[in-house]
Amino acid sequence: MPVLARLFRLVGREQSVQDEIDAELAFHFDTEIERLVGQGHSKDDAERLTRRRFGDLRRTRAALARIDRGRRMKERRISWFEDLRQDLAYAVRGFRRAPGFAVLVVLILGLGIGANATMFGLIDRLLLQPPAHVTEPARVTRFELSESNGSFGSWTNESVAWKTYTDQRDHATYFSSIAAWTTHSGMPLGRGIEAREIRAVIATASYFGTLGVRPLIGRFYTEDEDKVDAGVPVAVLSWRYWQRVYGGSTEAIGKTMFLGSQTYTVIGVAPKGFNGIDLDAVDVWLPFHAAAQDMVGRSGEWRNTYYWQWLRIVSRLKPGVSRAVASEEATRIQRAAVANETDIDRKAVSALVPMRGFERQAVPHAREQVAVWLASVALVLLLIVCANTANLLLARAGNRRREIAVRLALGVGRGRLVRQLLAESVLLAAAAGAAALLIARWGGDLLRATLLPNVNWVDGPLDARVAAVTAAAALLTGVLTGLVPALHSSRPVLTAALRSSASDAASPRSLLRSGLLATQACLSVVLLVGAGLFVMSLRRVVATDLGYDAGSVVVADLDLSLAGYDKAGRQAFYDRARERLAGLSGVDKASLAIGSPFYTMYSKQIRLTDRDSTPRAKGGGPYYNGVDPEFFTATGVRLLRGRGFTGEDRVGAAPVMIVNQRMAEFFWPGKEAVGQCVKLGGDSLPCSTVIGVSANARVNAILEPSRVSYYVPLVQSGMLGMSGDRVLFLRMRRDAAARIPEIRRVLQGMEPNLPFANIRTFQSQIDPEIQPWRLGAVMFGLFGGLALLVAAVGLYSVMSYTVTQRTREFGVRAALGASAGQVLRAVLRDGLGVIGLGMTIGIALALGAGRFVAPMLYGTSPRDPLVFGVVGVALLSASVLAIWIPARRA
Repeated sequence: MPVLARLFRLVGREQSVQDEIDAELAFHFDTEIERLVGQGHSKDDAERLTRRRFGDLRRTRAALARIDRGRRMKERRISWFEDLRQDLAYAVRGFRRAPGFAVLVVLILGLGIGANATMFGLIDRLLLQPPAHVTEPARVTRFELSESNGSFGSWTNESVAWKTYTDQRDHATYFSSIAAWTTHSGMPLGRGIEAREIRAVIATASYFGTLGVRPLIGRFYTEDEDKVDAGVPVAVLSWRYWQRVYGGSTEAIGKTMFLGSQTYTVIGVAPKGFNGIDLDAVDVWLPFHAAAQDMVGRSGEWRNTYYWQWLRIVSRLKPGVSRAVASEEATRIQRAAVANETDIDRKAVSALVPMRGFERQAVPHAREQVAVWLASVALVLLLIVCANTANLLLARAGNRRREIAVRLALGVGRGRLVRQLLAESVLLAAAAGAAALLIARWGGDLLRATLLPNVNWVDGPLDARVAAVTAAAALLTGVLTGLVPALHSSRPVLTAALRSSASDAASPRSLLRSGLLATQACLSVVLLVGAGLFVMSLRRVVATDLGYDAGSVVVADLDLSLAGYDKAGRQAFYDRARERLAGLSGVDKASLAIGSPFYTMYSKQIRLTDRDSTPRAKGGGPYYNGVDPEFFTATGVRLLRGRGFTGEDRVGAAPVMIVNQRMAEFFWPGKEAVGQCVKLGGDSLPCSTVIGVSANARVNAILEPSRVSYYVPLVQSGMLGMSGDRVLFLRMRRDAAARIPEIRRVLQGMEPNLPFANIRTFQSQIDPEIQPWRLGAVMFGLFGGLALLVAAVGLYSVMSYTVTQRTREFGVRAALGASAGQVLRAVLRDGLGVIGLGMTIGIALALGAGRFVAPMLYGTSPRDPLVFGVVGVALLSASVLAIWIPARRA
């Protein structure tokens, strides 16, 4: 058709065709009407027939217009990609001419991006990702109970009694399912010399359904296998344990394991990476009513009391139910259930809190704060790196002023020039991103192994999320570091730039470059002050007098009830074990006690016979321990006055006790505590006489003040209702940790039916309290050191460029009689002036931020003058060195 042919020819032309197509259609429309009228049609019929015929032409015109627009867009895309290819090729050629500069920038950017990628990998796993294989994690909640007690003070606890669980299970209406569980971190596997311990989760049958997880092979246990007093000993293995012990074979189903006091049959394997809602690795899951007896005994007393708080609750909310509404209902149920109970907080508040991968049981709450602060520190380090790189790019652009001016003079647009300079910075950032992935891989493995070894890291430190964040950080960093230098460099004064040489580049006193240098110094001060405060806190935590000499002490205990020992049998076994171990070479003292500091604690109310009421001590208590005469020597607890326990303080003799200094000062201020009479427990018991005062010793946490506590002779502790369980304390002459295998062989060799002996150093019970400060000190110190290194390297590089640019100026000065010392002082004065300004601002920022970091410090003021002084001297010394080296060339 001639019209269509004409339209196609129009579309194929390069200029805009819309108006020509419309004009062509209008002309042929009028011509066709005239032709039809000439054939005898009325004008209306002719117009109607023409519109019908030309409707197809209009649609064709629209289609052709769309084709034209698409063609032009494709041409623009091709042009854009071609320009980008040319820009990248030009950047590569430039970096080939200056490989040292490219390597330096890639290393600096790689350190900053890699540090952030490493921290994101840790925090993503600890704080952001929900536990693996849990379906709809937003509806899964943990149960917390905030309560207070006269003996123990106020606290929020995730551990609750069995009755609390059954109250919620039977009366709550906002749950679709609810489960109770607890962890046995030292479940004995096997007997005798071959015995070992594994980590077991003891959970009700509703546990897996509440979390919404499915087995990998086999099945999970059912409600019929988890009935009260009729639990079936079956086991579900974790994927990791299944791989380690059974090699991933399906033949593991049906195998048996002797755990605690029973033989369990393996019925299933959990999927890879599933650990429940904890971060610590799990080896096996056991039915609650089958395994509970090995943890709390066969009597079942724990089912009928609210005092035995040893379980945790996990629940799944019904769709559309908020945590706040469900928490209010849980609180009402809890208060109604304990309304008639005595010595139970009847105003306790129940709360349903979100389930996250970061559990306070797995990692102390203080580490959450440290993790958030470390993320902030990593971002500060990235800002320092960005400022440093921008300054380097700006200095390099100064050496290219003439080249840039020539290109502008030849007609290159400023936008194209900015885009080319940005392409250079983005290319450098992309290479730095690849280096950052290697840093995140190696650094993540190192931090996991050294700082958080107990966390079950399901995957490696690199995954898709870390890679995506690294790529985004690299792109953002490339744009941020390149944009300001690109904009600044693309607006030179053409006449001056064309007449200048490389040595006549931008003014050495450029406000922009000086501002970037000052920014580096400012942020470096903030980072180094944080590092110094954490290091100082760690030193003071480690140096805290806990009241013990824990350095060479080994602690050991066994669950003898699993081997069938009654109370008397347990006492006799521990007496024999103490005598046996005391005879080992390298053992100075062997002692027995009923409790171990930082591990177990007991409280019993007392009554003073010389007054009507006994005051309540802040922090609860009084806390007590039953110990033998060697305890004070073995653990290093000092006796301040009076006497210690002796063999004469036996059953049937007059009851005696030793109080700590805090108890002596609290109950008998201004009086002598020795000789006082105290009623322990009920009034029917005889009065216990205070025979000595010991130094204060922490019983539960490093941060808490010394609590009111006392000691009673081990043989007389039965009057306080204690069982026959004991803890062995051994003071060694040599390295305590190295003697643990030998001590275990001796203990478990005493009888072939013994379960695994839990033997550890006394220091290992204290270390979890120190870990948050150690984590903060190491990471803050590492980032602070990187910041100092980056700032020094950046300052050195910028000053080197500056000296190169000012070579001609220095030559003129020398020709006019300036000495080398005067030139050196001039360079130092310019550089240190900028650094001094940045340090001043940084000190002010660090002082202002002190109130935010103060809660995470121990025994250290956020304005510690020693820390600020050391940071100032260190940064100033590094700056002088970084400036002096290039200044000598001047």
